[in-house]
Amino acid sequence: MNRKNRSASNFGAKLAGLLMVAASIAGYQTVAVQWAQAAQTNEQAIAAVNAYNQQVTSLEQTQNDAAQESLYQDGVYQGSGTGFGGEIVLSVSVEGGQIISVEALSHTGEDDAYFSLAQSMLPEMVARQTWQVDTVSGATFSSSGILEAAENALGQAVKS
Repeated sequence: MNRKNRSASNFGAKLAGLLMVAASIAGYQTVAVQWAQAAQTNEQAIAAVNAYNQQVTSLEQTQNDAAQESLYQDGVYQGSGTGFGGEIVLSVSVEGGQIISVEALSHTGEDDAYFSLAQSMLPEMVARQTWQVDTVSGATFSSSGILEAAENALGQAVKS
């Protein structure tokens, strides 16, 4: 091969190599642009989700604030209800607009075993800030009497 042909061949090989490098760079730039666009889209989606979460948090806080504004006037209220064997009388104490205690004052005619089971509802009323709690299975009548007594007591405590 003469020198001219060899030089042309080297030039052609170098040119081919250079074109391959240029094509690789162009391909990389295309991929880099696509990744940048995807990242921007993801950032926008994340910003939208964060904004939505802030709205939900704000709404929940507003609802919690409204719920904290109690329905009840401070004081001690008594209510009665009918259990299996007779009258159940409860005392409900309200402080700062919140139910702070519910206590059984009397349970005339109730079976002590069933009434003891049903009394597990009293702390739940305080925890949930309502008389509307589930009855105790196996002590349904005593539970119903307790619910009725608590409803009657808290009915007196409701703000006008």
